Amino acid sequence: PVAMAGLGIYKARPVKPISGIHEDYISLETGRSLRGVLAVSVILHHLARSTSGGTVFHAFSFVGFLCVAVFFFLSGYGLQKAHMRSENYRKRFLLKRLPQVLLPYLVAIGLFYVLYGLCGEWYSFGKIVDGFVIGDPIVKYSWYVVCILVFYVVYWLLMVIFKRHFLGMVIGAVVWYAGYVIFCVKMGYGAYWYNACPLLIVGMLWAYKESAILVAVKKHYILWCAGAALVFVAGILGKYKADALLPLPGIKTVCEALAAIAFVVCVLLFLMKVKIGNKALAFLGDMSLELYLVQGLFIVGLRSSLAYIENETVFILAALFGSLALAALLHKGLSVVLKAYRRRIDQIGTKER
Repeated sequence: PVAMAGLGIYKARPVKPISGIHEDYISLETGRSLRGVLAVSVILHHLARSTSGGTVFHAFSFVGFLCVAVFFFLSGYGLQKAHMRSENYRKRFLLKRLPQVLLPYLVAIGLFYVLYGLCGEWYSFGKIVDGFVIGDPIVKYSWYVVCILVFYVVYWLLMVIFKRHFLGMVIGAVVWYAGYVIFCVKMGYGAYWYNACPLLIVGMLWAYKESAILVAVKKHYILWCAGAALVFVAGILGKYKADALLPLPGIKTVCEALAAIAFVVCVLLFLMKVKIGNKALAFLGDMSLELYLVQGLFIVGLRSSLAYIENETVFILAALFGSLALAALLHKGLSVVLKAYRRRIDQIGTKER
């Protein structure tokens, strides 16, 4: 935790004057750095849930849905901003977006297939497919990646239906989310499949109304901070106490969603005052997807029939640095393939024009 905090604040730059705000608070550089912090935090979250020692370290076991909420916000915000900037954004959208996530995911499926096979359980194709159906993919902790793949398809449909009607897209996304939650509940999926997903829509709405939001924040920054903090605290308390105080269906999930939204707003308000970013965070941010996909290999593999590390400190360090090393290798190799693919897609688009 201390190393993570140090990495996060290294080369951080407060706004000058302090009464102002950073206009580029969600720049590409800041987004990359933020993803780097979040990716490592998610790994620490899963490691904390797989161990029992360390009072401070164990606190990471409670932050998973909050970190993923920021990931979802950045995705929704980034897609909407890109669509608002270019009328042709939807052309070849799926051809460009899906392979960037799908190719690393397919590689991860192959790696987990080998891992489980070496542990004595060879998955059939049918069993791999069944894992997606029942909400338990073979790639451990990969539900977030599955959600993003689904959302890319949904976002493309929203662009096709609503075109440049951005508010209509947001409303359409709300309808999709309602149907998505019903589907997840009926299928018996865990609440983590949908409790942070509203941030995709919040990101879209924030991008659409960003100018008005910034005007309001500049005028009442302290009120925004206080309001977001109060909603966050209320949401967290509701997450653990709502079932006893107000036993309504889904009340815990509503509280989690409110806490996630408020947390993301708090992060954005912080970034308006403090600009983060350094080479280490950018490096981690660039390979955040690969980190997300390979972490389970080490969390599972280092406590399996292949190898079993009993000491928790050694287990945590081995899983963390193993994930970092493998993610870096995968990112470097996949980047070559994806760059060649993107060049080919761009060439086809140039010929069509």
